[in-house]
Amino acid sequence: MKKFLILLFALLAFQSESQAQGGPYDYINVGVGVSGWGIPVFVGAAVTVAEQITVGAMFSGQRRAERFRSNQGTVRWVHTIIGLSANANYHFLEPGEEFDVYAGLSVGYYFWNTRLKESFDGFDGIYTGGGDGGVGLSLQAGGRYMLDNGIVLYGEIGGGTVLSSARIGVSFPLNF
Repeated sequence: MKKFLILLFALLAFQSESQAQGGPYDYINVGVGVSGWGIPVFVGAAVTVAEQITVGAMFSGQRRAERFRSNQGTVRWVHTIIGLSANANYHFLEPGEEFDVYAGLSVGYYFWNTRLKESFDGFDGIYTGGGDGGVGLSLQAGGRYMLDNGIVLYGEIGGGTVLSSARIGVSFPLNF
């Protein structure tokens, strides 16, 4: 978490130092998504580093309960997944357009915790299902629509080595 915050502040400092007025794609992003492991909630930032290229950082969190029933009883696990990632995107349309289409690459680390919440006597508590943490790579593609007040609505899909998801959100310009 500390490294993520340092990266986020470094990106924001770089952006403010290099472009006092702010770049065309400098945003704070918030939203929700869908994935096979719960509903991720996320917050992040992106800054313009070249004419149509942004870099950013994102923090996400999600939980999912999983239940197994047998004639001996019920077992329930709760998975908590925290993600810290950095991304780079290329924006295909010119800055200032009403629509924006982009694609890019993300690399992140996912902290995955599985806890036993309910079990029957004699159950060893070992989780044998899928899901683990670690470093993940993913590709993403998205589209954005700018409202008259400068706020942006966007949707994004992505897939990779640890998690795949779709996200919708709202972006606020850093110079809002």
